Amino acid sequence: MIRRVLLIGPEGVGKRSFIKYLTGKYATKGIFENYEICTSGELFDYAIIMIDCSVDIPESIEEYIAIAKRHVAATDIVLCLNKIDLGKRIKTSDLNFGIEYYYTSTKTGHDCKAVIDHFMILRERLYAQMTFINYTNIIVEE
Repeated sequence: MIRRVLLIGPEGVGKRSFIKYLTGKYATKGIFENYEICTSGELFDYAIIMIDCSVDIPESIEEYIAIAKRHVAATDIVLCLNKIDLGKRIKTSDLNFGIEYYYTSTKTGHDCKAVIDHFMILRERLYAQMTFINYTNIIVEE
């Protein structure tokens, strides 16, 4: 089953480069393992908000978080602080948005795959919490 991932953020932060790192194609959409990563569309399972960590936090960050929350549950959102290879101006203490985050570099590949692995871990946790009933052993008396 293919899971759809919304990838959003300001212009020039590395969204298409992220897709290129994972898929080998510089595009606005790509398939990596069981994930379709898109920069637009509807009906998503997860969301990635990407910003440039070598500059100050953009004022629009809360708007991107709101957009992501309209498409997926808050627990299914990851913040990518990209361009770690250029230095880090955004400090951990500045990240009080209540969502998981990763410092990444689409240039070097630093933690790009870890972001996708994060979604796999979420899915495994959800699966472990589900209760399954074996209906084959239920006897109905008439």
